[in-house]
Amino acid sequence: MMRSRSTHARVALAVAVAIVLGGCQRAPSADALFPLDAGHRWTYRVTTRLGDDASERETLTLRTLGSEAVPVLGGVSAFRRRSDSGLDYWLQADGSGIYRVASKSDLDPEPVPDKPQRFVLKAPFVVGTQWQSTT
Repeated sequence: MMRSRSTHARVALAVAVAIVLGGCQRAPSADALFPLDAGHRWTYRVTTRLGDDASERETLTLRTLGSEAVPVLGGVSAFRRRSDSGLDYWLQADGSGIYRVASKSDLDPEPVPDKPQRFVLKAPFVVGTQWQSTT
């Protein structure tokens, strides 16, 4: 009987250690959650609330076009995303997260820098991280 309790205790301890170690995994990288290299595509369903019961629904598709030097940013490189509605966005990533640094509509002659930068995905990349951004 003593041997059985000892075996059960060791199994329970091993399971507890595995659960704790599994919970200690590092947060995923920005690139794993939101890849910026060329060739990726996201499709969003967007609902805009206009009033009490009025709303508009649309589908928005964004494609990544890769990294390029952006003249209005002093030639600094940023990742370009293009929407199917004709808007371009330039993003950068660092330890603070992924943020938009410029945008351009088809009517703009060149990209317009964002001041301040606008976070798309804020670090740390864990449940509960919050941020606000004007859209």
